Amino acid sequence: MRFLTGTRLVDEERLLWSRDVRFVNRLARTVAAGRVLELEAGSCLIAPASRLTDEVIAGVARAGHDPEYGLVTVDRTLPEHERYLVAFSTAVQVSGIAERIGMSQSTALAQTKTLDYFFSLKNLHDVYFQPIVELETGELHEYECLFRPVMPMLPQSITAIVHAGIDTDRSVELDAFIVQRILWRIAELTPPGEPIPARYAINVTPTSLLAAAFEPAALAAVTHEAGLSPRQITVECTEQQAVGDQEELVRRVKALRRLGFGFAV
Repeated sequence: MRFLTGTRLVDEERLLWSRDVRFVNRLARTVAAGRVLELEAGSCLIAPASRLTDEVIAGVARAGHDPEYGLVTVDRTLPEHERYLVAFSTAVQVSGIAERIGMSQSTALAQTKTLDYFFSLKNLHDVYFQPIVELETGELHEYECLFRPVMPMLPQSITAIVHAGIDTDRSVELDAFIVQRILWRIAELTPPGEPIPARYAINVTPTSLLAAAFEPAALAAVTHEAGLSPRQITVECTEQQAVGDQEELVRRVKALRRLGFGFAV
């Protein structure tokens, strides 16, 4: 018995990583498909498996020298925001030079490079405003600010970005970046001289709330710099991390409220 289907399978993707940037660029021109992601530790080429074949790679390598590289098939069963990081990590290991070049901790390295790429695209990321309303009357209560990264060469969800920030001890840097971008976006959408229509809730991790950059007076200064008032902002503490110094957190929350900020968990 034979089963037939009219749906053509989507071509698999392969990812090649090499420290030799010129080799990767020559290969990309030969393949004439896919995309190149340049990193501080080399370059990645992501292309259809039917184009990025061993024969094509060998031909390009013979045209120059014998480059060291790692080649893997991208696992499509993984969520999109994880599959390329996993492929990159595996390709580094497959290359056989991870230990020699100090990249044995490839997962952490991949997260670091992803964050670097994220920060470099500061003017592309989106901010969405989800209205929170009173169900009985439909009256607008506040907006929850939803930050959505736009990373054309390496698509990532905000959850993956946040976890990368936590895993690499860069969550404070990440929160400061996101909060400032959201504050300026709110100001951009408000015509000069017109009042802000509602409060805006912005997510912040517990670690950031205990950091110097988020000391209440410092956060108020950043808010004022964007042309906004603390009374228009609700600081919403997320659940991704445990809180080490709860007494200090309580003190800071009280100080935030005295300055006019709202606070939510």
